[in-house]
Amino acid sequence: MVKGRLPENETELIMHEAFWLEENDPISISDQLTLDIGQRTAASASGEDLELGQNRPLNYGGETESLLVEQTREYTVVGVYRWTGWQTTTSPAYSALSYTDGQLASGLQANAFVQLGRLDRGLFDHAKALALREGIDEVEFNDTLLRYAGVVASDRIRRMISVLSVIILTIIVLGSISLIYNTFAISVSERSRQLGMLSSIGATKKQKRNTVLFEGAVIGAVSIPLGLAAGLAGMQVTFWVINTSLQEVLSVSQDLNVVISFWGIAAAVAVSSLTLMGSTYLPAKRASSMTAIEAIRQSEDIKMTVKDVKTPYLVNRLFGIEGELALKNLKRNKTSYRAIVLSLATSLLLFLSVTYFTTSFSKSMEMSQEGIAYDISVTVQAEDRSGVREVSNLLRTLEGVEAFSTVSVLDARTWIDEEDVPSYYLDQMTEDSVDGRYPYYVMVNGLDDHTLQVYAEENDLDMSRLTDSTDPSAVLIDLIRYEESGTSNIVERTAVNTASGTDLELEEYVMETEDYQQLSNIEVADTSERVPLGVSLNIFPGSFHLIVSNVVFDQLMDSVENEQIASATVYLASDDPIQLQRSIEEVSRTYGQGIQLSFYNVYAQRQREERMMTLVTVFTSAFVLLITIISAATLFNTVSTSIILRKREFAMLKSMGMTEKSFSKMIRLESLFYGMKSILLGLPISVLIMYAIYRQWAVKFIYAFELPWAAIAAAIIGVFLLTGLSMIYASRKLHQSSIIDSLKQENI
Repeated sequence: MVKGRLPENETELIMHEAFWLEENDPISISDQLTLDIGQRTAASASGEDLELGQNRPLNYGGETESLLVEQTREYTVVGVYRWTGWQTTTSPAYSALSYTDGQLASGLQANAFVQLGRLDRGLFDHAKALALREGIDEVEFNDTLLRYAGVVASDRIRRMISVLSVIILTIIVLGSISLIYNTFAISVSERSRQLGMLSSIGATKKQKRNTVLFEGAVIGAVSIPLGLAAGLAGMQVTFWVINTSLQEVLSVSQDLNVVISFWGIAAAVAVSSLTLMGSTYLPAKRASSMTAIEAIRQSEDIKMTVKDVKTPYLVNRLFGIEGELALKNLKRNKTSYRAIVLSLATSLLLFLSVTYFTTSFSKSMEMSQEGIAYDISVTVQAEDRSGVREVSNLLRTLEGVEAFSTVSVLDARTWIDEEDVPSYYLDQMTEDSVDGRYPYYVMVNGLDDHTLQVYAEENDLDMSRLTDSTDPSAVLIDLIRYEESGTSNIVERTAVNTASGTDLELEEYVMETEDYQQLSNIEVADTSERVPLGVSLNIFPGSFHLIVSNVVFDQLMDSVENEQIASATVYLASDDPIQLQRSIEEVSRTYGQGIQLSFYNVYAQRQREERMMTLVTVFTSAFVLLITIISAATLFNTVSTSIILRKREFAMLKSMGMTEKSFSKMIRLESLFYGMKSILLGLPISVLIMYAIYRQWAVKFIYAFELPWAAIAAAIIGVFLLTGLSMIYASRKLHQSSIIDSLKQENI
């Protein structure tokens, strides 16, 4: 309630606040209203009366509607209420709410809304059983809200969500185990002399193993509470930031708050502990199995046989002695080398898998939205095209218009060669081909010059070619999006494989003759997957959009014999849609019967879609950023620690005459070899995981599998950059100690 109170009997009602925002002389609270109650009707083309609902605008398509009055009642206005989610801004009437005691007279129906105290999948069967028992005609579920609560009716979709969750959690857990394990493996390898000395003075295998395990336990005792606190605080801060937008998107009034669950905390602690213990067990076991002599001599870590350290001749030719030494260093320090490569490959895999998952999530959200990028659409109808364009030009000059486009549409048909018809559509084709060609329905969209210019610049198209009336051409939108019948899958596919330079023979259906008439041929100047403002990808299979200039559109329309009325739709984006709507209403009143305007204000829906995509972007970006920081930090620590612990080895090389320049080159080449090996190992596995994620999304959202080349390029650059920076950082620290001090170093 904005003001006033709720109705308490059947003679009282409350009005929607939009009425007060838009009307010059609003009704006041306590006013008495006498209302004619009935059904909106309009005569159809066949002469039958159509019943019009809230999804049909006033006088749509030039119809003259009337109200079939069923009764007249008096009401008292007692309050004003705000939009609650089921009232849309496109409705032609304002909704007023009255009161019922729940007792229905014979023949009347009512909608009952039920809120449950406990949500689980059993609610679907329970509601249907209740409806069957009580003779209720229809049961609908608030799938949007239930989906956010994790309650999904479809086993197929629930399975998709479960499998995706398992894949992502498995990747993160295994990645974490791998990264932590590699850190401990390097630590144990470099501390093997210390463990050997402990063994030589009587330490048992169990004691040595417990030494490493205890180190892991101490780290866990510190890091797990810190991680829980940081996670809870991070979630609460995120909720504070997004609560307002989330409420508007979901049409709810509740805030999201962090609720600490005992079982949730216990599960997090258990997974973290198992991850840490699993990561330290193998290094601990390895440490306990070494004899004192092997550990002190470090003979298990460094292998010096000719076969083990042999390098290809090409390495010396390409990189010189520094490259040969770099590769030999990697081969002789196998434990450290493998740990670093695995860390790099795991970081690469984590980043690409999570990035692809979040990209797929954003793609699914984009496919499930209408893609509305405007606030108000105005359909202008006139006796000729000049009248339509006069009004269209006036509308786009109204105060508050930030973006606009004027689109005229001609429905046509064309014939496509069999080799250009996608295989999925050939399989469901119901019409026979004619001379190896199949019929396609075409929406020819004529754009005003300004919108076409903007569209041409965004898609790198030749504007002069599109406006050439002597050689008419068009842009073919070769992508469509639709809901698959029978499965409710959301599908995005190639509409047609027709290439640039193809001539399309357009035909228009003539209702009077019940046949098609030939229109002008048009050449495909280019193809694109992007549509201009006001044109939607959501059309059915066996159809596609053509984008043409007004000049070409007029040329096509000149050959249409049955054009009785001209029309176009103006799409407007504004910073003040309510005020713009008032201005449009003023324009509508200025014109007589020859020109008619009908409009939809979809500002609220556009806001919801934009906020939904913003929320998705925030969540997915934060997820990717978190994984990137974890991977980068662990990687930096692993590489730099490995290099610093090789201080004695590097000091020996310098004592033999290696210059600083050669040493720096060797370090850079080591980082290059690390990066190359990790990419060769991690990239193929990442592609397989990305495809597995794609296959799971395809349970509900069907689109072409594409590798995220930008993310792959960023990951490859990141691997080399982080490896190089880590080694440079570590090598600079080595410069701070003298050769003699480094040679005296013992790894204890």
